[in-house]
Amino acid sequence: MNVADSNPDGNPSSDDNQTAQQICRQIDQFAETLKSKVEEAARSGDSFDSLEREIHKMILSVGRQAVDLFVSRRVAHPIQQVAAMTVATAR
Repeated sequence: MNVADSNPDGNPSSDDNQTAQQICRQIDQFAETLKSKVEEAARSGDSFDSLEREIHKMILSVGRQAVDLFVSRRVAHPIQQVAAMTVATAR
């Protein structure tokens, strides 16, 4: 194992970075999918209720992806986490 393998930060081949990049792409795709879904619902005359239910499902899904991204970033930077908690506690 080399330093690049043990430090996912700045290591493009790291599994952690790949996962974070995939999550970011999925979140970006969500915005496009949501826009398309709304436009299609308006064109096809879907009810407000059915569109709202579909949007809520989509938001829960992207929210889960955002939380996964948050956790992966916190795990990748545990030293910064401890430093931030120390500063916050000192105040």
